[in-house]
Amino acid sequence: MNKQAVQKLKLLASGILSRFEENKDLFLEVSGSCQSGTVSYPFSLIFDGEQYVLTFQKESTRGVFSELFHSLVSQANLYDELELTYADRTGRLMLRADNKNVTTKSDNKVAEVSKGEEKHLISPKAANKLLTVLDFVSDNGKLKNTHVRKFTQAEHFIELLVPYLKKLPSDREIMVYDLACGKSYLSFFLNFYLCDVMKRRCRIIGVDIREDVVEASKKIRDELKYYNMDFYCADILEFAPPTRMDVAISLHACDVATDFAIAAAVNNGAQIAAIAPCCHKEFLPTIGNEEMPYLFENGIFKKRFSDLLTDIYRVKTLEEHGYSVTATEFVSPLETPKNLLILAEKANHSTISNEATRQIKQTFSVDPILEKLIF
Repeated sequence: MNKQAVQKLKLLASGILSRFEENKDLFLEVSGSCQSGTVSYPFSLIFDGEQYVLTFQKESTRGVFSELFHSLVSQANLYDELELTYADRTGRLMLRADNKNVTTKSDNKVAEVSKGEEKHLISPKAANKLLTVLDFVSDNGKLKNTHVRKFTQAEHFIELLVPYLKKLPSDREIMVYDLACGKSYLSFFLNFYLCDVMKRRCRIIGVDIREDVVEASKKIRDELKYYNMDFYCADILEFAPPTRMDVAISLHACDVATDFAIAAAVNNGAQIAAIAPCCHKEFLPTIGNEEMPYLFENGIFKKRFSDLLTDIYRVKTLEEHGYSVTATEFVSPLETPKNLLILAEKANHSTISNEATRQIKQTFSVDPILEKLIF
């Protein structure tokens, strides 16, 4: 390959290195071949979970990505042609060089929903590897009946969250925290949607107090090679986020764990909070009102009223701390009775009066833990 072609190749290669530095956690592989006459010499550059590995000319070299990539490109002048594909989860960049020209082509194809899958936000076909690792599909590639409900919940949760995500700056990573993440399937689906569908860079951090679910999530991350995810075993309120918190999500954190998640979002200045509460027990032992005893004479009415009042208090608390809040059903009650999604976005105003939460406490004799958790 002549000097002019090699110089242009090195210039384009520097652009690939810049892309890698910006998206290293989304990197998949570099592959291709060098051609000399009629003989082709394939190569690959991958991350094996510990180090980057360049395989070329039947030899494998381990080391730093930039050094291995530079070594590969610097050998191009020894060959007649070079075909190279750089792939990460946001797309592919194909580069071809010979004595006549050096060309590039990008393929940022979205993981589209195919015909017959129109009802899905996330294509089961495109997300097959993810679904397989999560054990959501059977051997024939179809969603397991036992997991359809969870898949539907995750899809609808994300669908309602997307308009808020689109408002975040597009020139940097979206920092997402899954608070009381449990088995983290919502985080894995959101990761797929942000990277493979929206083509947005993101980092997702899951936090849970149970070590077993955190370790299980780490194993799934490593198997999927979703290196833009981290998981921590910690108390939500004691956990110090290593980055800014753009988005806080929480799906069915039990009882006051939902309040812990809300408090962590507020205390860490989350721009967006998407919270789907689980069971409600906190208000039930003390809730009452001497002037309206009929509200609590029937046990089932008392429980339902307590549930409703708990979430009203949560919404008003978020509003009092400067959030614009919407509450909606994100799935049918036939899917789960725990189908409320609280969506909160940091508003331009700072705070509003705490009169609503004060009245709730005074009128119904409750002492919400959420008030004590927020700084």
